[in-house]
Amino acid sequence: MVDVQPYEYYDCDCHIRGGADVIMKLIEGKLDAMVAYLQGDFRIEGDFDKAIAFAKAVKNVVAPKTKAKK
Repeated sequence: MVDVQPYEYYDCDCHIRGGADVIMKLIEGKLDAMVAYLQGDFRIEGDFDKAIAFAKAVKNVVAPKTKAKK
């Protein structure tokens, strides 16, 4: 994976890095964030608690919408 940014972002609390398939499964609620992290499916750089809180918040917002479309 290559990550190119025009400058350093110093105001970020954390970075969540992983494959697109893993990130999409997290967002869709098909994958538990803690389990995926412990299995090494994605990395967290920075504040771990904020990254897990973000993953849970996205799951709670996006997952009900994707289930409604089915």
